[in-house]
Amino acid sequence: MSKSGGLDKIRIPMISVICGVLVKIPLNYYLLGIPEINVQGTVISTIVCYVIASLVNIVLLVRLTGIRLDFWGILIKPAFASFVMGMFCYVVYYLLYFVYPRNTICLLIAMFAGVLCYFACMTVIRGLKAADIILMPFGEKLIYLIRLLGFGGFLKKDGTNK
Repeated sequence: MSKSGGLDKIRIPMISVICGVLVKIPLNYYLLGIPEINVQGTVISTIVCYVIASLVNIVLLVRLTGIRLDFWGILIKPAFASFVMGMFCYVVYYLLYFVYPRNTICLLIAMFAGVLCYFACMTVIRGLKAADIILMPFGEKLIYLIRLLGFGGFLKKDGTNK
């Protein structure tokens, strides 16, 4: 059983999910009835469900602990890097497909390029700290590679990016 981050409040995740589901079911029903949206409405309602559950979790976490969250670092920077990655993947896929029209190969290459793009973007906008990268598999080698490529100025040794 989840204890909501060790707060001994095991009902918080359940309350959050119930709030999300209470919105998901009617939204799912409504969106499925729109012919232009149809089955894609289930994707939209699922995303809305998880956003609501996450927001309820965040609000309750802040109320119970009194901590201040760095929304810029945990929401805005990753969202921006995700947008850049999405556009980059789109361009890479269609450029490759124009040259070599094989869907699977172009998709795999675009996905790999997207991972590199996201990592590079998060590094440049200082969305990743050295302490975060060290926790990744081969983290020490990644930091060495980042510094070797000249992006070491974006990473501080103390784990901050300020």
